[in-house]
Amino acid sequence: MKKLGLSIAFVIVWISVMSQQVSTGTEYWVVETHGRDSVYSIVRFYNGNNNLLHEVRIENVVINIQQRKYRKRLDQLLSVYQMRTSSSAKKVRSKLSA
Repeated sequence: MKKLGLSIAFVIVWISVMSQQVSTGTEYWVVETHGRDSVYSIVRFYNGNNNLLHEVRIENVVINIQQRKYRKRLDQLLSVYQMRTSSSAKKVRSKLSA
């Protein structure tokens, strides 16, 4: 019985460690809007490991993500940012290998 309990505990720990190392590859954005005293929006872009990639504060703008045009534009900005970071990473790798 103790061996079974230890085996299950080991499997649970191993799965949690492996799940933290695996990248999901799903980048996403989060919008924080404040519209009471001073109007501003903060857009944060994250990678698949939930690491902050970029943060932008936009003054005097309220971003309503309920509207399709704002979501579409944020998705476009995320894809452009992904292309820029991936191309710059390729440049750094090529310089390091030479």
